[in-house]
Amino acid sequence: MCNQKTKKRIHNINRLLICLLSIAGFFGDGYQVTDLFFTLSIVLWIWLSEWDKLEASLMDTFSRRQKPVCKFVPAP
Repeated sequence: MCNQKTKKRIHNINRLLICLLSIAGFFGDGYQVTDLFFTLSIVLWIWLSEWDKLEASLMDTFSRRQKPVCKFVPAP
């Protein structure tokens, strides 16, 4: 059995390999504008769990920093 650090390293190597092979396949038939968008979507899909964690931590950070500037007091 390997430890968590080794498992994570193997997982990241597999992700990188999938991404590189996908990019090589797209550029093998000639570059098209849509290749860029498809490549970005593959990268986002492969690293989706990390993106979710990053997004959640950013949302927590910004929600804690928000303070009301002034309270609305209706006119009598």
